[in-house]
Amino acid sequence: MSSTKDTVASSTKTILTSSANWDDWNDRFVSQAIMYDLLGHVQGKENLLPKAMKPVMAHYAQKARPTTSRSRTQPQQEHEPHSQGVSEDHTMSPGPEPREVTFSDLTTDGQKSFSMAWTFYQDDMKAYEKQQDLVRKMKEWIAANVSSHFQKSCCKPTESLSKWYDNLKKAAGISRRLEDTFARNAYRKALNPPKLRNLLTWTDSWEQAMTEAKNKEVLATTRTSEWFEDFLVAIKGVLPSWAESYGINKDHKVEDESLDYRTVANDLRKKASEYTNATKIAKGSFGPTFADGDDHSEQGSEDKANTKRKRTHQGWQTSRKRQFASDSSGKVIASGNKSGKVKTASDDSGKVCRACEGPHPTQKCYYLFPNKAPKIWTPKPHVQKLVEEALNADSTLKEEVERLKRTKRAKTKADED
Repeated sequence: MSSTKDTVASSTKTILTSSANWDDWNDRFVSQAIMYDLLGHVQGKENLLPKAMKPVMAHYAQKARPTTSRSRTQPQQEHEPHSQGVSEDHTMSPGPEPREVTFSDLTTDGQKSFSMAWTFYQDDMKAYEKQQDLVRKMKEWIAANVSSHFQKSCCKPTESLSKWYDNLKKAAGISRRLEDTFARNAYRKALNPPKLRNLLTWTDSWEQAMTEAKNKEVLATTRTSEWFEDFLVAIKGVLPSWAESYGINKDHKVEDESLDYRTVANDLRKKASEYTNATKIAKGSFGPTFADGDDHSEQGSEDKANTKRKRTHQGWQTSRKRQFASDSSGKVIASGNKSGKVKTASDDSGKVCRACEGPHPTQKCYYLFPNKAPKIWTPKPHVQKLVEEALNADSTLKEEVERLKRTKRAKTKADED
């Protein structure tokens, strides 16, 4: 079993052989460096820990030592015969040899200071030895994942780990400017408007391109207002109503730069799953799409933006007419309902507002019922216009709104009485 796993692992790992597979190899290398907490060192931003200096006991406060009296050694020198031709230094008895300082020779304060220094020394040595072990493992990883040619030319045993990485990057890597260009081009490519059937795949590609572009600090992705606007422009071609309401919903997070692109990607996946799970999508159900048209290349024009908004609303109204029919009692019967089960208008507004297409029930729409809106809420003129057009075109919606207002007024009056 273990041999099988080793075979699979060896077949999937990337060996650095040329600049063609530098990106894949570098991603694996960076992951390994992060795991070993050595990324700052290999990028030349951090130095390795120095080897700790062992504390010397003689450098700390010592107790006073008794000195040897000269009178005790003088008689011995007088009785020793002087040999001819021998210097006086050889005839004198040597003085006492200096004794090594021990822990007991230190004063109380000296012992405390030395003990503290020794504890620090041991901790520093453990951290140093651990880091040296990780550096050794990282070098072993490089040796096992680069070709023999690069090992000989870029990984000399006497050089540091950061020097190895720098040599490999110069030999097989690409320049920072070229990396930024690739990331910027990938980001732009990811903004090509998707098709409905490819929405999930497009979302994954967009999120991956955003990650790479942010890592490379591509200018278009540094401000939330810029990349979010790019996202909405790309997605409006396939989900115009959702993009409109989603942009309004996230306005406050865009303003304070708190909106995360991963959150946006996950929200779009949830929306896309509604279509990928459906067995059949009725023609015109989601309004007109302009994924492959030339309109997207010229969306800076205000006239074309207004034209698209009108076409979007017309498609929405057509969808409403196909999906609903009114009976004499004001109830709404869903078209295509084989059981003929009657649904009220309020049943259909549980998820999407019928007036502004926002992600809220119709009876809670601030555009229809401004008295429910908080004081800080500000209506958008173009959304207000869409709501007015919806009320004029959908008599059922207009009747429902009037009924809800009458109910509210009656309840208010009853509470006052």
